[in-house]
Amino acid sequence: MQIIELFGKASTLRYTYRIRGTEDLFLPNYHKEEAAGPWFTAEDGRLFSGQPIGFDGYSILNAGIDLVLDLGGRYFLDHLTLKLAVNSVLDGIDVLGEDGRLVGRVTARECAADGELVLGLGLFAERLTLRFAGAYRFFGVASISLPAAAGLEDTVYPLPTDASYGDGILPFSALTGITAEQPAKGAATYLAERLSSDLSLPAAATAPGGNIRLTYATREDDGYTLSVTAEGVCITAAYPRAFFYAAATLMQLATAEGFRLAKIDDTPMMELRGVHIPLPNRDEIPFLFRLFRELIVPMRYNTVIIQLSGTMHYDCFPRINEMWLEAGRRYEKGEWPKPAHYGFVGHDILSHEEIRKICAYIRSFGLEIVPEVQTLSHVQYLTTAFPELAEKKPLTEAEDIDHETADIAPSDFYSHNACPRHPKYYDYVLPIIDEVIEVLRPERFLHIGHDEGYDIGTCPRCRGHATEIFVEEVTRLHDHIAAKGLTTMMWSDMLHPGAQAYHVPDSAALLPRDIIMLDFTWYFELPVDIEDRLLPHGYRLMIGNLYSSHYPRYETRSKKPGIIGGQVSTWCANREEVLAHKGKMYDLVYTATMMWNPDYREDCRLTYTELTKRLLVGMRRRIGLIPREAATEPIPLGGRAEDVPTELLFHSPATEALRLSPNRSEVTVPVGRRATLLEILHATDRASHRPIWDPPVTIGEYVLLYADGSEHTVPINYSENILTYRHRYGTPIPSPYYRHYGYTGTYSCFPIEGKDSEGRDYTLFCLPVVNPHPEREIRALTVRHAGNTDAEILVFDVKADGEKPTL
Repeated sequence: MQIIELFGKASTLRYTYRIRGTEDLFLPNYHKEEAAGPWFTAEDGRLFSGQPIGFDGYSILNAGIDLVLDLGGRYFLDHLTLKLAVNSVLDGIDVLGEDGRLVGRVTARECAADGELVLGLGLFAERLTLRFAGAYRFFGVASISLPAAAGLEDTVYPLPTDASYGDGILPFSALTGITAEQPAKGAATYLAERLSSDLSLPAAATAPGGNIRLTYATREDDGYTLSVTAEGVCITAAYPRAFFYAAATLMQLATAEGFRLAKIDDTPMMELRGVHIPLPNRDEIPFLFRLFRELIVPMRYNTVIIQLSGTMHYDCFPRINEMWLEAGRRYEKGEWPKPAHYGFVGHDILSHEEIRKICAYIRSFGLEIVPEVQTLSHVQYLTTAFPELAEKKPLTEAEDIDHETADIAPSDFYSHNACPRHPKYYDYVLPIIDEVIEVLRPERFLHIGHDEGYDIGTCPRCRGHATEIFVEEVTRLHDHIAAKGLTTMMWSDMLHPGAQAYHVPDSAALLPRDIIMLDFTWYFELPVDIEDRLLPHGYRLMIGNLYSSHYPRYETRSKKPGIIGGQVSTWCANREEVLAHKGKMYDLVYTATMMWNPDYREDCRLTYTELTKRLLVGMRRRIGLIPREAATEPIPLGGRAEDVPTELLFHSPATEALRLSPNRSEVTVPVGRRATLLEILHATDRASHRPIWDPPVTIGEYVLLYADGSEHTVPINYSENILTYRHRYGTPIPSPYYRHYGYTGTYSCFPIEGKDSEGRDYTLFCLPVVNPHPEREIRALTVRHAGNTDAEILVFDVKADGEKPTL
């Protein structure tokens, strides 16, 4: 895929001017095109060179002019940017797609505003018309921009740094097996499993010694080359994980009959591409393994930061685990406040053997593990067990915190900081570090936390010496870790001036320079390139908590010398439904190409979202164990056309709907069949209540009623598996306060998108429901509205696989 500027000098686009809605030519009569027309190109068009065109109001009156764009091919159009000429007056601008339907609209009020007009498109087209509505006054176009993606349907993701695609295929029937050299043995097994499970290829296609060749080649990065020709597949790489990346890329080239011919030479932009997760609960481990197999590895992450807190069994201090369990029990009963990061970090205490098995699975893909051991701050797991270590600050009145400029402070019930000048501080901290290293056996790095040290320098031992204590403590831990042959990582927020009173910014000049800093408070200082405070000191930086929705000026900042990587933090439990609600599945896919490909363009979000959406549909099926072979057919719904929102009727797949509200709270649809899968197409008519930081609100439910009288209930959770149809898929919430929830509604359902009769975006959400009892006949499906919102639930379609029983 290549993003090009359709009004660039190398463009094949041509354009002309017509009287609105006709084929009659009407050329600019104020700022005139210099060529004769009727079509204007890169060679002769004024708009290509940024020169204005214009029409006088005497000839336009209140009619209109169509600026017709013949794109010269089929493109995915990301957005349109227009700058009107000075003193322009318009009654609005309509944008029409290639079929003449409205796909966007700019109002007269927007036209009157100074500056550029930016209209998101997000659609495929070969032709586009800009319809300018006259208002008896002069109007002109000073400049126009239309970035578009060529070859979007053919590319793989994360976007390769160098790729070309052929027209033919390598038929699956021509595959004779897999030949792999030693560094690629694991990837060969992975590829064989994917060929079997995803494509149902016979064993002969994955047998040893065939024409899919994985060969070692000397190189210094995680890159690879992949060549698919009519004769076979050739992959070369240096590191085991790079062979996995290439294998996953090959799977994206699969069609119904074979692999598309391609030549890919791929090299990562960033050295470290990380994901930050907690140690899972036991019942979360199977899902976590599927997440790595189906998402983390194919998206070419190479570094896994694992936060432990009190969930690893500590031989050195078993009381840590006792008090972690106690704090969790008391919190669940409502007796104690929520422990720090509880819900992100789990409640199970995993044994050394269990943790080693998790690490072994992650390492089987060639990924690198970085344990995170909170020290100094976020150490409630330690201070609850050993209160004498706590940094006790004087009691003060509670302060109001602006959560757009600072994180939520922890409960004062727990002691957030440990006191580094307590005589026994290092007697506890250093053995914990040593045990973590012995169990997780990190390859290169150990993360020491150190973020949000709210209370540093506040107890009688430390008051007035915050910087001195911080530097002393970090240096000692650094030296201890270095003696183990490892490099220290840490959060860098305390080195920055900020809204909170926990920073020690003058320490940046005093710490060991080989510490890798994770710079995450960028979202509290969006106008500032905060990395410029640390890079001059010689630190290497990772962009911490890289939420793609809000990180500004990424294209320049990510390429600064000293920026060696980025990492996505989940900050939630290792559960599919929770990661979906928080938008993390989308974020993990979208951000992958930012860290891999140096040509990422942050202004073309709709283009990357289109690619992300396509990948997530397949990942959702595999990670969520949704039957791939299920062929569904419609169930008679009994809905009404008049219950379909007017702007969607004839402009979407919805031809009828069941409309549920507090006044019509239940509808039952006969099913009468056994089924493994149901697909329910639904949305709400407006936004519902959506509390931030809390679980999603259940606004209704689907109930499978079995013939034997039993039931199975599926909650309808707003912002997880349903949203208003007025929501465009993947659109983040603008404020950085919502950085954890920027992409809700992007994973649990399969989106169906389009433009309504007013040219506005709509999304309908297809919810897959896996029947836990496929052996039982489903008598009916009941839909219930919970009555806790005025948002109506609209059910447009229900499909099921299986057959009706023979009578």
